[in-house]
Amino acid sequence: MKQNTIHASAKESVILLISDDPVSRYMLPTQLDYQGLITIDTNNVQNAIKLLKMHTEISMVLLDLPFIDNLEAVLQLRAYEAFDGLDIIALGEYKMDDHKLALMSAGATDYIIKSVCLNTLVGAINASLMTTSVANDEVTAGDYDVLFEAGQVVLQQHHQKTGS
Repeated sequence: MKQNTIHASAKESVILLISDDPVSRYMLPTQLDYQGLITIDTNNVQNAIKLLKMHTEISMVLLDLPFIDNLEAVLQLRAYEAFDGLDIIALGEYKMDDHKLALMSAGATDYIIKSVCLNTLVGAINASLMTTSVANDEVTAGDYDVLFEAGQVVLQQHHQKTGS
């Protein structure tokens, strides 16, 4: 299976991890840092709001809390106008459509079932950060082909032809 890596335009992006699980707070940043992302972590949404106000370079929040806490965190984050453009990916323990619907309706960007493989998580982070980049005119949509490989959406940059 093809290994996802963080796209060059997403490298050095700063992700805020909110998790009440000490293992997740160690493992996820370690894995994401290895992929070229910068990770800041905290264990609750109140600290997260303080960190988001201090670190305006944060481009995404990764939530790893129980469902109700994830939902409350999304609602609290979306209550701040300054965080409107912030991508929020929620990790959940169950494949329940009502959980996904509730989180997405509250303002989450994506919902991924836990025990997620790193490849899937990296793919979701890429897609979210690339969408944000396109929306902010950092890249143009015409620069990329959208491919569907091994059940995942992959953005592939066009290669410039060099010729005479």
